[in-house]
Amino acid sequence: MNNENYLTTIQVAEELDVAVETVYSWIKKKELVPVHEDWRIDNTKLFRKEDVQTLKDSRKKPGYTSGDIANKLDMPLPTVKSYLNKGIIKSFKQVYRGLERYFVTEEELEKFIESKLYIEYKDAKQFYVVEDKEYKYFLYQRLIHPSNGAARITKIDGSQVLITTEDGEVLPISEAEKSGYEIEHPIELKKYIGGKKGYATFSFTKPRHISSPIYALIELLYQYLGPRNIKVSHTDSDIVVKVKPILLPLNEVEHSKEVSLLESNLVEGKIINRNEDVYIDSDLKPVPIYLTSNKKQELMNQAKEHNTSLEAYLRELIEIGEEYK
Repeated sequence: MNNENYLTTIQVAEELDVAVETVYSWIKKKELVPVHEDWRIDNTKLFRKEDVQTLKDSRKKPGYTSGDIANKLDMPLPTVKSYLNKGIIKSFKQVYRGLERYFVTEEELEKFIESKLYIEYKDAKQFYVVEDKEYKYFLYQRLIHPSNGAARITKIDGSQVLITTEDGEVLPISEAEKSGYEIEHPIELKKYIGGKKGYATFSFTKPRHISSPIYALIELLYQYLGPRNIKVSHTDSDIVVKVKPILLPLNEVEHSKEVSLLESNLVEGKIINRNEDVYIDSDLKPVPIYLTSNKKQELMNQAKEHNTSLEAYLRELIEIGEEYK
């Protein structure tokens, strides 16, 4: 027998970048058949190279999944799924590893990357500027002037920061500061909020004027959470704010407007009123699950292929299953 035409169990695992246990699970499910099922050579089974290549080809994804796109473009997964559902990113359905899923071709993904929508999103993703290791400017941060009134930071593109005055004039931050504008409330770094997982997500219609209470609310969230615990992105029409679970000292009487805005614009997570404060929660709950070692390893390998954690991958599988109920 010419060993150049065959692969050992370990070589198959290396070729397909999986654990040896996964190879044995394929054998058990008849997805990969060894040359001789009832015996081994040098304490290993042997597999025809062409059979291994066939299996490898069958495991190759026919395109990008929503998770792949989210990781590749550094976009929130819900945003990617929204674009797929609306047809903004054109996709096709195909069964892959037992599940019917949406995929996007390389060509369609390139079209989206070159689109005005993605370019605006990428430009708008930056919501703060770091200078000398200090967080200096934040998107929608309020500035004041001794005689000209207020202004807000309305664009951050790399190191370029633009403000918009109450009169609608747009100025670079350097020019505004020379004329007398100053940041009203500096933002503290604050520690990362650990423990509770996930984010609560709010989506606001983008206000037309800088005096909108929506901007004031976003700045209030900056003050309480700090930049490590909040994510802000925007388009021409919407502002999406993701915040870590936190207890805010807002009561329904003194801060009724802020509480109302939070409740009416919540799209993921939950809000709990507690008399003198408000608790914002991601609403993620643990679900105990027991798997065999082989199945767990198989799922971990699949998560690795999708460049994500096992937890995130399982959550995505559940969401995909819900789409096809």
